[in-house]
Amino acid sequence: MERVRRFQAGEGKAEPTRILAVDIGAGTADILLFEEGLEPENCPRMVLPSPTVVLARKVREAARRSPALFLRGWTVGGGPLSRAIREALAGGTRVLAESRAALTLRNNLEEVRSLGVELVEEGPPPGFQ
Repeated sequence: MERVRRFQAGEGKAEPTRILAVDIGAGTADILLFEEGLEPENCPRMVLPSPTVVLARKVREAARRSPALFLRGWTVGGGPLSRAIREALAGGTRVLAESRAALTLRNNLEEVRSLGVELVEEGPPPGFQ
């Protein structure tokens, strides 16, 4: 592998190459900060719950507390989050979603509607809590 060196302006001094690698999977988000000159096992690393696991937990908690959920934001990889939303629907929870967020369940909005999700243009309807 070709070595890449960065030079700070005016100093002419090379810094070690650093690479931040992030792998977000269905269960965990794995983060590694690789630094040239260090053995890989000595590089800082973290293993965290993936965002979809964290959001699934929040959906389940919200479905227990409320008869309706509103989903907004961007598409998040399905897996645990999709399962939690489907469980909420199966349990009788009303689920409303903006189109971008609804794509988390399926890439086809007609299929999302067929699951029972109510699509809204933007923001929850008036009077929705």
